[in-house]
Amino acid sequence: MDAVAELEPTLAWVKLPIMESTTSERRRQPRAPLITDGEIDFGDHRAPCRVVDVSRTGLAVITEARRPPMRVIRVRFRIGGADASWAELDATVVRAEPADEAGVNALWGMEFQPMEPGTRIKLRSYVTTELRN
Repeated sequence: MDAVAELEPTLAWVKLPIMESTTSERRRQPRAPLITDGEIDFGDHRAPCRVVDVSRTGLAVITEARRPPMRVIRVRFRIGGADASWAELDATVVRAEPADEAGVNALWGMEFQPMEPGTRIKLRSYVTTELRN
């Protein structure tokens, strides 16, 4: 058995969604484009990310952190333009896949945890406005 064949079971997580269920990455809500820099707080360290879209229930980010955590993490980003205030939301990664051919970056689909009413209103307003345009 060659070395690649031996590693395939170990690397299977790279190819498959993290969890498969009706509540995972099935895009239950329409996504609005939102291109902004953000930050992921893993608890023991932080990493930059790039938000690419957002819905009422989740968002997609590109990050250099290739292996997603199997726990709730905090994502910080601006809802709206550069002058918008920062939002901090807890989320779980429900899908991960390579974001580029080199495998340097990962695209994570994330599902929000319950959030404060003010943040929820701001997020819904942004998504609704963007989807109308």
